[in-house]
This record gives sequence, C-alpha cells and structure tokens, in this order.
Amino acid sequence: RTAADCQRLADSGAAVFEIDLQFMNGVPVVSHFLPPWPGMPLLRHDRWRFTLRSRIGAEEDMAAVLDRIPAGCAVLVDLKTEDVLHAKILVELLAGTGRPPEGWYVSGKDAGALAIVAAAGYRTWLSVSTRPEFVGALNGLLPPDLDGIAVRHTFLDEATVGRLRQHQPRVIAWTVDKLYQAEELADHGVAGITSDNPAVHRFVASR
Repeated sequence: RTAADCQRLADSGAAVFEIDLQFMNGVPVVSHFLPPWPGMPLLRHDRWRFTLRSRIGAEEDMAAVLDRIPAGCAVLVDLKTEDVLHAKILVELLAGTGRPPEGWYVSGKDAGALAIVAAAGYRTWLSVSTRPEFVGALNGLLPPDLDGIAVRHTFLDEATVGRLRQHQPRVIAWTVDKLYQAEELADHGVAGITSDNPAVHRFVASR
C-alpha cells in the first residue's frame, strides 16, 4: 500500500511485483475485482467479496501503483481485460512509463493479446488456472513467443513440471504461500514462484 511496504518486500527478496490490471471506462485500474459471469458486468467479486459499485477504494490507477514499486524491480502486469484493443493500449502505456522492456512481464489467457505484447518486445507469460487450460499446456497448445507459463501451483508436481518444460522451459508457480511447497516446487524445476509470503521471497532469492 505504500512505497515503504514495497521497499521492505524488495529487501526480503521480491524481484517482481505483480499488479492485476483491467480497464474500467477506459482507465487502467489495478484491481482484483472481476464479473463472475460475462452477462453481469455490474456485479464484481474478489473470491467471496462482492460489490456493485463502479469503483471501490482498493482500486487504484496504474500510475499511482507503479510509483510505489522500487526502480530496480520488474513489474508483472496480469491483464484481466483481455482483447486486442486493450493489449495495444497496454503496450502504449508500458512504453510511456519510461521503464525499459526488460523491466516488464505481461501475463494473461488470450493468445491474441499476448502476441501483440510480445511483438512489441515485452516478455509474456500464459496464465493457466483451469484444468482444460492445463491439459492444453501439457499437450503443447501454447501461443508463440512466450517467455514462460504461469500455472496454478496445485496442478504442479515433478511429472507435470517436466512435461511442461518440454514445451516451455520457464514454468512459474502461483500463488505459493507455504514455504515447504515452495521448496518442493523449486526441486521440481520451476523457474519462478509467485507468493505473498516474505519467507518464500527470501527462499527464492537464495536459490
């Protein structure tokens, strides 16, 4: 929530800060609230928290959040509003921040949106959160020019990490907050771990 908080996380070993980005009335907003169904855009939720308001206090403009992230850290933009138009706007936004392309990662589910971001020189991760998406990734059904695959950690074990790495060497596990799970996944060969736990950040930084 503050620059000091972000600096403490960086000091504990966090190298990349993830922001969940969506476009609300054309404004890039950092928010984890999304419609549960496409036909109900006014009802939004973050797990079991729901809102009918068009904007809540926890939702911030992208620029305000970026100002808090230490300059030496990269930023992972998890694009929640996924279509070609918003991917093009995102590329313009990233270029306008002054951070170099190597300071960014962009994750999402839409192959067309990721292709536009990758063509502009930014690193892209395919986000895999459902069983059908995971089966597709295991079978090599992946967009071109990916830098990595970000996979729900409950899908991953030694065998599945090995299969995924045959198609894409960089497998990133999310969201892992238990240290023993992070240690197991590292032994299985994942290239990165997303976590809210500073102890996991310190472990990853020590590898």
